[in-house]
Amino acid sequence: MTRRIEAALQGGVLVPEEEARRIFDGLYQEIELEFVLVPPEKVKGTVKGDEEALLRYFSEHQEAFRIPEKVEVLYLRCSPKDVIGEVEVKQQEVEDYYQDHTDAFRQPRRVRVRHIFLRFQQGKEEELRKRAEELLERLKKGEDFASLAKRYSEDPASAKRGGDLGYLTETELDPNFARVVFSLKKGEVGLARTAYGFHVVKVEDVQAERTKPLEEVKDEVLRRVRRQKAEDLCALRMADAAYGAKKRGDLRAFASEKGLQVYRTPPFSRAESIEGLGKRPKLKEVAFGLSEGEISSYVEDGGEFFVLQCLKRYPPRSPSFDEVKEEVRRRFLQEKAKEKTRELAKEVLERWREGKPLGEILRRYGLRVERTGFFPRLQAFIPKLGIGSPDLLTLTPSHPFPAEPVETPKGYAAVRLRAERPPSPEVRKAKAEEFQKVLEGLWQREVLTAWYNKRVEEVETELNRELLSRYGIGE
Repeated sequence: MTRRIEAALQGGVLVPEEEARRIFDGLYQEIELEFVLVPPEKVKGTVKGDEEALLRYFSEHQEAFRIPEKVEVLYLRCSPKDVIGEVEVKQQEVEDYYQDHTDAFRQPRRVRVRHIFLRFQQGKEEELRKRAEELLERLKKGEDFASLAKRYSEDPASAKRGGDLGYLTETELDPNFARVVFSLKKGEVGLARTAYGFHVVKVEDVQAERTKPLEEVKDEVLRRVRRQKAEDLCALRMADAAYGAKKRGDLRAFASEKGLQVYRTPPFSRAESIEGLGKRPKLKEVAFGLSEGEISSYVEDGGEFFVLQCLKRYPPRSPSFDEVKEEVRRRFLQEKAKEKTRELAKEVLERWREGKPLGEILRRYGLRVERTGFFPRLQAFIPKLGIGSPDLLTLTPSHPFPAEPVETPKGYAAVRLRAERPPSPEVRKAKAEEFQKVLEGLWQREVLTAWYNKRVEEVETELNRELLSRYGIGE
């Protein structure tokens, strides 16, 4: 019974065409913004920092300049590439590795495919679709794919090869592209739509999934086995070195006795790269776990092998002003330039809002008014500003200015709405039917919810009246 009522209610709800058009135009409306971008370099010359100002800034931000805990270490290093020349590989080892790792040499199904790419343009999706379908029909009638690709494809790299993309597996392709080409047989053509545009495609060849024979991958197997044996050799040597150095109690002395090269790092923190080694997270974890003088077991990091000895630990501390004076100056000037940039952008915005001319202030700082060009109001990314800002996307002709300048990757910007326009006929045609169905579904659910709520109220009222009459109240 309930389902029949739902169907009757939902089936009887249609969104008035005028109401649907009004909502559609609001959602798919296009807007254009004007803006004045104020990058920090435009105001750097106006920002100064004397000794007194720097000292005051340092005093107020001492925690930001606190020097973190650091360590200084000695280390031995063994890289497989340095010992690979010492490694010998037997034929049996190659065969055994291949048998143990056949999955690594499994080649999934591949297709050799050509495409003619038509890139999306704002508001021209339907026009592009028609062009793609026309090309598809011409191919079905026997025209040469390579010739059409050279003439019409907007993928320059493949166009000069007649659209040839070579052999590709499913995982190497866009899912929508792959879905089409892997459903086609050799010699067939089709049409795929991706986020970038339309692709008229042809499958030139299909290779079934297979396991490559040893003869075909022998060189690769040989390289893998040799690399593995070189890593094993490094691990063995560093394990022996760690044992010997711990027994000797001194990594440098042990290295000298064995003719090994020992390296010394400058002090480094957990956040810093190690000079000559880079980030090396495993090495840093081990280094900061050692006490002064302690020698580690061997450590593998980044495919190389190490033994460490902690020379010195430096506890965290607050530096003197003189130690970090240049860093204080850099941060102070950077922060003040940012503040000045925002103040200038705010001044431009206020003059704009009040209808005052901008010419003098623009000339003084070398600024200019720019435009974003029209873009959909619902678009998350604002052209040229490089940001997403709901505050800017909700500007209207009656409220064309945001309350404050907006921060962008290149500085602060004063912005205003320049114009808005309804969606183009192409967008209306492409989206209208889909939008109407979605909107009607939302309205139907809203009506159904309202009906349920009304029935609940009526039932509660009936129950309450029955309860009152039972006790002789309200008669």
